[in-house]
Amino acid sequence: ILNVTNWILGFIGLIAVLIIIWGGVLYLTAAGNEDQTATAKKTISWGIMGLVIAGLAYAIVYVIYTVWLG
Repeated sequence: ILNVTNWILGFIGLIAVLIIIWGGVLYLTAAGNEDQTATAKKTISWGIMGLVIAGLAYAIVYVIYTVWLG
């Protein structure tokens, strides 16, 4: 179970990093357009929230696994 969870959370973390990179590309190509910079900032924020949630999910699964099953 722990191996499957690690794989899934690793995949989610990779997607979140790719979203952050995409937001950075959007920000760099905005050329001062306020709407595009706002969209880029939202994209980066969502990516960071995804990383935080994936990290918390990993921590919760790890603690439950080590306390109850370890």
